[in-house]
Amino acid sequence: MAISVAQPCWEREYRCLKAPLTYVAKNAHIQDAKRRTYAGMVTALDESVGKLIDAFNQRGFLNNTIVVFVSDNGGDAGSYKKGAASNWPLRGQKSNSWEGAIRAPSLIWSPLLNLQEPRTSNQLMHVSDWLPTLYSAIGGEISDLGKIDGVNMWKALMYNLPSPRIEILHNIDPLNGMSALRRGDYKLVIGTTGDANAWYKPSGFDDFETPPSIDEWVFKNNSLVKRIFEESNLWMLKTADIWRINATVSCTQPPPDDNGDCDPNQSPCLFNIAADPCEYYNLASKYPRIVKSMMEILKRYNTTAVEPLSAPRDLSRSSMS
Repeated sequence: MAISVAQPCWEREYRCLKAPLTYVAKNAHIQDAKRRTYAGMVTALDESVGKLIDAFNQRGFLNNTIVVFVSDNGGDAGSYKKGAASNWPLRGQKSNSWEGAIRAPSLIWSPLLNLQEPRTSNQLMHVSDWLPTLYSAIGGEISDLGKIDGVNMWKALMYNLPSPRIEILHNIDPLNGMSALRRGDYKLVIGTTGDANAWYKPSGFDDFETPPSIDEWVFKNNSLVKRIFEESNLWMLKTADIWRINATVSCTQPPPDDNGDCDPNQSPCLFNIAADPCEYYNLASKYPRIVKSMMEILKRYNTTAVEPLSAPRDLSRSSMS
């Protein structure tokens, strides 16, 4: 079963953020009105996920179920234009090649993983990997899928092994002159739309007081999923906030210049994403051989690229998440 949720998404001049007032009221602690409404949308989404888990539980399906919660891309940044999402402290936002646009959190839950307690995964994974991963999890032969780009991650996820994926082609966009490639710890960025290249805090960031424990705050506000898992002896979280702490990206203060020391429209930029996930430090001049090697990989990808049929997008009229 695949469920695509159209909201929450970004705001444009003809499409404002909207949520039922009952959900907005549950987030009254957020002073920024736009951010509060956005949180109301997320609360409604959270409730719908809870109802789905409850339905599976009522029918006795949970013990043989894999739940995957994913996002398609980074959000429309709250302190940039009219958005209310947050990619902070990552750089950029949706529609470009920075980590704030392409690094999306995901969650996988299943008794089939045989975990003793929750863990945070830092394994490199691409959205195309979900097909072979889930197909393998249910006993399918990957060869049945034919020639695909995805990599089977099931064993790596089950046993916390190194990721079998070492490379991700983030983008090749001949219309906008943009490319991005990840190889191991390094990421090469070529070209940009010229839009949203900086680091954007969430709207209302300075007014928000983070609760001492986010998990405990969620639990005391009637988490349906927690109740179901506890009743079914499937609740594994032993230490509140531990996975949130392990998943948090921490960086120093961003450079004073919005572009840092990188202008990918002038020359390729190279970042060590493992050490510098916020893309502060352009290493292209320090490691020209790595840049050259990754440029050659991009050239190989381009030899099999198909001419795009679409015209350049008018981002001012885009409203989908």
